[in-house]
Amino acid sequence: MALESLGLITVATSGIPQRLTANESDPSARYPCNAFMVQTWHANTGRVFVGTAGIDISTGVGVEGVLPIPTVNTLPTFSASHQYAPAAFNLAEVYVDVEVDGESVIVSAVV
Repeated sequence: MALESLGLITVATSGIPQRLTANESDPSARYPCNAFMVQTWHANTGRVFVGTAGIDISTGVGVEGVLPIPTVNTLPTFSASHQYAPAAFNLAEVYVDVEVDGESVIVSAVV
């Protein structure tokens, strides 16, 4: 197993979610992993929402987690792991959305 960074994922417009694999050459291609973490970018000024396809931050549909606004001392994270099922997650099926246009997250995965 290896820890990989998927880099900084930026949501240009609130309400138009981005895949966690947005920086990959084919963002829709399966990206299997054993665990992953989404961390708010230190400069964010709004909340971040993590969820599935069809995520809608106005209704909560598809939202799996909400990360609060980061502070000087805290960078909130959302993570998931499954130690008994190798490659259980497909990061191409996980999305982020933001309250404030142009905000970002850092994504890492155990593959």
